[in-house]
Amino acid sequence: MTAHWDEPLLLIPGPVMVPPETLAAMSRQVIAHRGDPFAEMQDRIVARLRRLLDAPEEAGYEVGVYPSSGTGMLEAAVAHAVEPGDRVLSCTGGEFGERFAAIAERFGAQVDRLHVEPGQVPDPETVAERLRGGGYRALLLTHCETSTG
Repeated sequence: MTAHWDEPLLLIPGPVMVPPETLAAMSRQVIAHRGDPFAEMQDRIVARLRRLLDAPEEAGYEVGVYPSSGTGMLEAAVAHAVEPGDRVLSCTGGEFGERFAAIAERFGAQVDRLHVEPGQVPDPETVAERLRGGGYRALLLTHCETSTG
């Protein structure tokens, strides 16, 4: 499949290029978020996400859809997992890992940073060692640090 774009090719984490088919779908009228069509669509999306993530409901996994930016998801994760005064270990290796730590600090957490060089990953043994003796409530880890290229 070849895409032909009239706009510059964006090779950045976001905003991303949107295929013409998606733009066409987005031009349709919205559906009521409290109506049956929306509930049915969300059920289909969650079912597909379960298959994609290998997260069966029978095994106790929950899958949710949260309409926001990546930063909004970081804030939601911290808001639901951390209380003011909690100790948090944050693995940082780029802009978004640092943003995760800063968000936790704004929510009142005491954040200890485990810094790695951009493009590197934290050593699992080092993380485990820090967690064992640190009395941490949460571990913050950016799965894909796009700011490092």
